[in-house]
Amino acid sequence: MGLKTGMGKYSMADLKTINDAVIQSLAFNTEQVSDFPPYYFYQPSILVKYTNVGFGLVYSFQSTGSRVFGKDYSGEYCFDMMVKSNNFGVTGEIDLISKPKFQVLLNSNLGMVFSNLEMNEYLIVQDSVLINSMNEFKTRNCFFEPGINVMYLMYSSLGIGVNLGYYVNLG
Repeated sequence: MGLKTGMGKYSMADLKTINDAVIQSLAFNTEQVSDFPPYYFYQPSILVKYTNVGFGLVYSFQSTGSRVFGKDYSGEYCFDMMVKSNNFGVTGEIDLISKPKFQVLLNSNLGMVFSNLEMNEYLIVQDSVLINSMNEFKTRNCFFEPGINVMYLMYSSLGIGVNLGYYVNLG
């Protein structure tokens, strides 16, 4: 059994284009308060190991978001996007280096991603709500995530490590 957690950095190029279009379409000043910053991810897994090769199941959760905001004496505007994804798949790993207290593993995950995008927008002018909308979009896709893991083993089955991976949507 394993648990990976860390900071995920996400490109979100298409969603950043939406933010740019929103900012350019407004007749008043706003600013990008948050622009899909790195955020924590969680990835529990369970593997069966045969000598130097392991196979199993993996789940992961990622989230990030953005905010366009503007406020002055006459009113307030806010446009939020929040992205959450749940990933279910199979995982595999190969020991490249295996010492009593040190391991280097090549790993990869392959599976399905179920994403949810929530967009909230509101505009208040002189205490009157002119816009108050919420839209939710759901999608599913396939993903592939190769990586390399360097691990220090504190006990025979308990260790701490650093994983460097790259998450690719296949669709």
